[in-house]
Amino acid sequence: MLKDIKNREDIEFLMNAFYKELLVNDQIGFIFTDVIALELDTHLPIICNFWEAVLFHRPIYNGNIMKVHIELDKKEPLKKEYFEIWQQLFIETLDKYFTGKNTDEAKRRVALMAPLIQYKINRSRENNFIQ
Repeated sequence: MLKDIKNREDIEFLMNAFYKELLVNDQIGFIFTDVIALELDTHLPIICNFWEAVLFHRPIYNGNIMKVHIELDKKEPLKKEYFEIWQQLFIETLDKYFTGKNTDEAKRRVALMAPLIQYKINRSRENNFIQ
């Protein structure tokens, strides 16, 4: 029986499961393995802080998710399809392990994040972009 995302441990489980799928994905895995050579030991605590802040309103994330993606886009142009795959994998991972109010909120947030990040990236490609 599936349970809801209740705490940091659940977020850590989710992120580990998600990145396990993401890194081997034929269509976007290369971004994480080749383009940025993602160090999971460093990245996972940061992304867990982000999701803990998003889901539980704890002010523990102090990064800039937009800036990170804008800088990544300069190394490898981030296409709309990449975000669609990322979102699909995230939701599939959620559905595989969790259900409930916080799980639904995570899905809602991902659906809002993908187009917002894409919008900011597209704007950053313009000459007059101010970050």
